[in-house]
Amino acid sequence: MSAVQRMKVANEKHSKTITQRGHVQKTTRVVNEEKSPVGPWLLALFVFVVCGSENWLYEDGEDQPKQQYIDKLAVLKKLGQPIQERYMESEERPRAFDDMGKQIQMYMKIVEAYLLSTLFMHLWQSLV
Repeated sequence: MSAVQRMKVANEKHSKTITQRGHVQKTTRVVNEEKSPVGPWLLALFVFVVCGSENWLYEDGEDQPKQQYIDKLAVLKKLGQPIQERYMESEERPRAFDDMGKQIQMYMKIVEAYLLSTLFMHLWQSLV
């Protein structure tokens, strides 16, 4: 392979690498807005309130009394707590369904074992 051909191959590899960098996913988790635990409007409202609080904090809130900080934090918690709870529920729900399925299978095995034991009970009684 000549030097010109090697340079062409190297340039193609380099351009391919640069192109692939732009297509890297930010997360491996698939986010579907329809299945999102929090709607886009509620999330946008919360972000708006947080940004407004940040602006207040660095502008007007610099020399405010402690009670005003506590009040602002209470408002943020009031809006943010339900969002956090929904997110946590959506994260825990698949695990809870798996656990429930395992429990149902275990109870079904117990019921089947009991039914089998009562089905052949008359054989054991005749032997005794």
